[in-house]
Amino acid sequence: MYKNKKILIVEDEEGYKNSLKMALEKEGHEIFTAGNGEVGLTMALNDHPHLIIIDLIMPRMDGSTMLDQLRYDAWGSQVPVIILTNLNPQDTMYNKLLLNQPSSYLIKTKIQIQDVVQKVNEIVNEKL
Repeated sequence: MYKNKKILIVEDEEGYKNSLKMALEKEGHEIFTAGNGEVGLTMALNDHPHLIIIDLIMPRMDGSTMLDQLRYDAWGSQVPVIILTNLNPQDTMYNKLLLNQPSSYLIKTKIQIQDVVQKVNEIVNEKL
């Protein structure tokens, strides 16, 4: 099933990141976190998580740049990614993000933490 999957959360909002981490750990997943895309990219390429959750607006390296660079790697080109942001899909960045094939695009203000957990479980159950 989907238990005990390694998931990387790349999010600069500490409260949100910690709430999501705790909710996913309750589901039995092993969670790693990073506060910006630069650290997140390094962790992803070194640890090869089963799924990555990326915020778009972050310091040092934004989520879009992280996803671009991740997709250049052979492993990174295939890993499922959930974009979790407050940016609306009508923003210009959205079309660029679609080229990098995220598994899902979720808007934080329109969902609850449990919705993210459900989406994570769906993806890891379906793809892994």
